[in-house]
Amino acid sequence: MTGIDLSSSFVEAASYLATRAGLADKVTYERARAEVLPYRDQSFDVAWTQHVAMNIADRPSLYREAYRVLRHGGRFAIYDVVAGNGEPLHFPVPWAREPGASCASSACAGYCS
Repeated sequence: MTGIDLSSSFVEAASYLATRAGLADKVTYERARAEVLPYRDQSFDVAWTQHVAMNIADRPSLYREAYRVLRHGGRFAIYDVVAGNGEPLHFPVPWAREPGASCASSACAGYCS
């Protein structure tokens, strides 16, 4: 398993926790941008985001990169915060202190038809 995060401190924490859990030989964590993944095409069987998209303004690049690195028949899972019913968010929220730092959007975010 390979995990990424933009924050070096989160990568360090994840690596530490993997070691503490006895999983250091099974997982790798790297600092990387989800919109420009440093992996070859079709490198993974599964890709997932967990609390990621609300921090990324360029959603098309995020999803394009996930598709690019997935093998044919691979699975993509998303577990992310969305703005819900369109009501304004009340800041601060766990991922942003102010509206300018949040990329949360509606559940469809223009990708649903």
